Amino acid sequence: MTKRIAEYPSSVKLEVDLQSSRKKAWQGPESVVPESPPDYYCFIVRRLPLPAIYAGAVIGGVALGVVLFLVFSGGGSDSVSVDEDPGIPSDPRSAKILAFVPGAIERFSTNGAGGLYVVMSQKVQAVCSEEQFREALADQSNAANYKSVDRIVFSDDTADIDLTLTTPAGDAGVTWKAEILANGVVRLLEVPGSDECRAP
Repeated sequence: MTKRIAEYPSSVKLEVDLQSSRKKAWQGPESVVPESPPDYYCFIVRRLPLPAIYAGAVIGGVALGVVLFLVFSGGGSDSVSVDEDPGIPSDPRSAKILAFVPGAIERFSTNGAGGLYVVMSQKVQAVCSEEQFREALADQSNAANYKSVDRIVFSDDTADIDLTLTTPAGDAGVTWKAEILANGVVRLLEVPGSDECRAP
């Protein structure tokens, strides 16, 4: 290779050297690309065992769920806002009734009048046995599912509860009368068909 270049005329060799110099001047000095710092976070994650990663994900998900619950539940208050439903008073007792009704309906639909008798007031149970209560409600179909509480009207320590139930024949409206005890427990005083077992 050296012999062939030596045989070229000096003018050609000079021109090659000039072109090489111009190319270097145009490109500028060689740039040095700094090495990127090590990715410590990825290194740490790679070193962590999988159970620790899963546990961190679960804890983060639980924490997020708690925050969302507190935000959307109004900080855990059991009061019901009038803005949500004009028929539901803004009264702490409303929340207790709303929590009580679905369970009572489930008892009634599963076990008939006997299931509902369990959540009747002691005042009713004192004047009416379970068998008498069953006979009184014999004409009432228990093939119903809870749909909604439409209205609650309080009077001292009692409340009239207007419900909508879903039955095989369609939606049906009924009214229950309940009492709210001093400890916050809700018990029924009257349901459709219970006139014979009405408390004095």
